[in-house]
Formats: sequence, C-alpha cells, structure tokens
Amino acid sequence: QRLVTNYAAGFSRLGFKAMQTPPVQTEEAIRLYNIALKFAPEYGPALNGLIAIYAVQMMQPEKALPLAERLLAAQPERVETWVRYGGVHLMIGERDERSGRDAEAIAHFEESVRAYEHALSQEPERRELYAPLLSMYQKLGRTRELNSLLDLYGRYAPEELQSLMEPDDGSVAP
Repeated sequence: QRLVTNYAAGFSRLGFKAMQTPPVQTEEAIRLYNIALKFAPEYGPALNGLIAIYAVQMMQPEKALPLAERLLAAQPERVETWVRYGGVHLMIGERDERSGRDAEAIAHFEESVRAYEHALSQEPERRELYAPLLSMYQKLGRTRELNSLLDLYGRYAPEELQSLMEPDDGSVAP
C-alpha cells in the first residue's frame, strides 16, 4: 500500500511540475495525474490537480465535477475539499444561468450553497466564501440566510463587507 501511494505521489508531483514550469504542459500534466490515480484512485493531490486544470484553466467544470465528487467522498473531513466541490458547482451553475437553463443552475447553486455552508461551519474565517454565498442566497431568494451570513461576514471581514456595501458610483450608501 505504501509503495502504491509513493508512486501516486511521484506521478502527482510530476503533474504539478508540468503545470508550474513554463511552458505549461497541460496535456502532460493530465496524463501524469491520471497515472497517479491508477495507483491510488482517491489520491487527493492528483484529484485536486485535475480539478484545477479542468475547472480553472480549461474552464470545463463539467469535467471537474466527477473528480470533485470523488475527492469529497475520499476526504470529507477536509474543508478545502468542500470549498473545491462547491466552487465547481458554482461555476456550472453560473454557466447554466448564462445559458438560460435556470432549473439546472438552481440545482448547482443549491449544491454549492450546501458545500460552502459546511466549509464555513468548520472555518468561519474563510473570507473568500462570503461574497459568492451571499450572491447565491440572493439568487435563491433566501433572505433569512442572507441576513445571518451578513452578520457573520461583518464579524470575520468587516472591511470587506463595508466595501461590498458601497455603491459603485462613489456615493455613500444610506
């Protein structure tokens, strides 16, 4: 078992290096991460690497979703796993919304909300989750949750909340 994990770690590190060293070699990184997953199908760094490539670099969150689901099944105790899973659902929801597929968008927003709420219940100081969660609550018409989150946001990131509440035109909000 340990030898298998060492192989997975080695191929995963090579995949990471292929993405970090110019020129970026996306296809090679995908190949190396997939080899790592052949040795250890639930190996977090390889799953995370592929999720990042598909969702962020290639803007194909649909390809990242099954990987994010596998990662969540393998590492439900890690807050970062919930953040990654929620982020993929958010990306898909936003794409569906732009394409007029509102029912599909709502389902992805609901799943993203569930993931981000879980992450914040474990680490309420995760400032990067507040703005997207507020936006989703607004889209979903969840006024009570929105107000509760605003209170929490004010406690953990008061200056960010203040800048969010200021109008874009330079005037001061009432």
